[in-house]
Amino acid sequence: MRIVYLDESVALMAKYNKEKRYKIGYCSLKPNSIRKDLIESFEDEENKTIGMIEQGKLIGIIDLQVDLEKQVIEMIGPFIDREEENEWLSIANEMCQFIFEALGFTYKYLFFIHQENQINKKLLKNLGATSRGHEYVLELKKENVKVQLLSKRIVEASQNVYEEVRTFHDTIWPGVYYSGKQIIEKLTHSHQLFIAKNNQELEGYVFVQKQLEAESGYIHFLAVKERYRKQGIGKALLTKAIEYLFEESQIKKISLCVEVLNETAIQLYFDVGFEVENAYTAYQIQHKE
Repeated sequence: MRIVYLDESVALMAKYNKEKRYKIGYCSLKPNSIRKDLIESFEDEENKTIGMIEQGKLIGIIDLQVDLEKQVIEMIGPFIDREEENEWLSIANEMCQFIFEALGFTYKYLFFIHQENQINKKLLKNLGATSRGHEYVLELKKENVKVQLLSKRIVEASQNVYEEVRTFHDTIWPGVYYSGKQIIEKLTHSHQLFIAKNNQELEGYVFVQKQLEAESGYIHFLAVKERYRKQGIGKALLTKAIEYLFEESQIKKISLCVEVLNETAIQLYFDVGFEVENAYTAYQIQHKE
């Protein structure tokens, strides 16, 4: 299957996402990684990619990560090949309105915008979006690891704990981008799940991904049951995740996302060497019936 405008889409997203004034969360900086993500998105029947063509040239693109079950759409974009603000806003608004009308008003539309991306903030204000909070993306480089990598207590999850992990995940992270069921379905050579368990009871888990095209790893979720907190389990899970991801020679850095107000988690990440890479604001648009 030939994907129309694939090269142009990759080039457009890579060009603008490297600038903080246009930067969108959950979009890579490296063209090869963007290409892989777009191909995977095109192959998923639920997802959509919307482009605007002018005189045969791609001038705008938004990639849509659609979750039919949750009725949620994550908007990766818009990326618009225009510098003049009013023209940028006009094209972006036209594309978003097309999406709302084409896909319907029952969805919750989510955006993840860099805090210096003022033009997208203006667009979202015009569209009636509301803020869902502020988040840091933290980064750990291999040479900056401050923790001794001895995490023998943490083990790879096996099938007999999948249901327990799924239930705990959906309880502590309701409505997030991956459900507990989706985490289990994604367990492959690139995604891995580690757990802490004592006396046959789950204490906590960490879910990670190798992103070799981007030369990076990503920690999606880390959680410890409340009664087991402040016992070093969170740090042990984090250490195992770091150990596992940096075993891959191609991986040069590890990233994760954390709410700005979650000071306890941020301190844990700082203690092992993570630093703030970027700051984002999450927005949502949910039309009333």
